[in-house]
Amino acid sequence: MLRDFNETFGYRLLDPNYLDAFLLACLEEGPETLYVGLRRAVLARPGGFTWLAAETGMGRESLYKALSAGGNPSFKTVRRVIQALNADARVLLGRAEPACDGAEEDAACAPAELQPAAS
Repeated sequence: MLRDFNETFGYRLLDPNYLDAFLLACLEEGPETLYVGLRRAVLARPGGFTWLAAETGMGRESLYKALSAGGNPSFKTVRRVIQALNADARVLLGRAEPACDGAEEDAACAPAELQPAAS
């Protein structure tokens, strides 16, 4: 028996690192897949599109339509949705870095100018 995506994996989309990785994987497939990925992340949140509309100040119906496979959201809309989800905006560039939780000594969390040079 098949289960609903949100029933099986939705809770994981609340984790910022997982969400960033998920959105990066969606973007690799193309913009339409990114829109659907954003839609899934919104639906995983309590309140779904009603919550998103309140967070972004945009209309619920227009957001629902924009984040569909056939949607054609503006960059501004996608950016607002990503910000509302607290996802890393660098996802739109095709990259995101792991979230740091105050561990300054962790090399992955160091500012770029302090990271070791690649050889």
